[in-house]
Amino acid sequence: MQPGVPPDAAGAPPSAGGIVAPLQMVFEHPLQPAQKLVIERVRDVLLRHTFELHDIGPGGEQIHRIAVAPYILGIELRGEDDPRVLTALFRVRSKEAKQVLIWGSSLFFQYVHYHVGRIATINGNPHQMDWEATQDPQAPARIKRWVEGGHSIIERLHLNQ
Repeated sequence: MQPGVPPDAAGAPPSAGGIVAPLQMVFEHPLQPAQKLVIERVRDVLLRHTFELHDIGPGGEQIHRIAVAPYILGIELRGEDDPRVLTALFRVRSKEAKQVLIWGSSLFFQYVHYHVGRIATINGNPHQMDWEATQDPQAPARIKRWVEGGHSIIERLHLNQ
């Protein structure tokens, strides 16, 4: 993953092409209209998000700022017949967007889980956010600050042997 705009981003309109990654969330309780509005707002904020990637290696630390927008073209939210189910369709520019999709969707789900409604499953798999919050009691506040502030830090350690 290189900082800046992916090579295939030049001139492509946001609605054209891309790969769609549908992620279905099942909530513990039916979503209320006010909760759906908050999720819409979080979606829009996330698309303006920037990750700060810290690569730590033998030669020192390198910092790259990676904006979500060049990689994730849009997030469409679709309700289902069951009011507990909401599908988020992440449209990414190419396979090169995989890391940003993982970081961005995780941040999105964490925010929704902690501050909107408890997510029971994502694509049929149990969601582990409550366990993560137990391990790090500051996680919910940090996630809220990261999403609403538009900036989060990811640290990677490279070991050269």
